[in-house]
Amino acid sequence: MSAHIPQIPELDTLRAGGKRALAMALAAVETARGKPSLVALLDRAAREPKALVLGLTGPPGVGKSTLTNALVRRARAAGRTVAVLAVDPSSRRTGGALLGDRARIQTDPEDRGVFV
Repeated sequence: MSAHIPQIPELDTLRAGGKRALAMALAAVETARGKPSLVALLDRAAREPKALVLGLTGPPGVGKSTLTNALVRRARAAGRTVAVLAVDPSSRRTGGALLGDRARIQTDPEDRGVFV
C-alpha cells in the first residue's frame, strides 16, 4: 500500500500566508522526496528568498524559548509573519525530534501571522 502524498502548494500560495498551505508543504517535504513538483517548489524558493532565517541553539535552561517568544512578539508588532521550526536534536529514539519544543512557544492560536 502506498503512502498518501499531500498536494504540493504553489510558492505564491505559501507566500500569501496560508497556514494550511504551509502545513501541506511541510508534509510534502517529509513524504514526497524527489517528486518533480516538490523539487521545483524548493528550487524556486531557494532562488527567490524572501525570509529572514534565524537559528538559536544552546544547552537546556539558557533561555532559548524565552528569547524565541520575545523575537516572535517583536516581529509580530512590526507586522511581520513568523514561522518557528523547533527541533530537539537530542532525541535518543529519533536522533532529532521535529517540533520538539513547540509547547514552550507562547503564541496566540488565533494569530494567523504565526506558524509554530
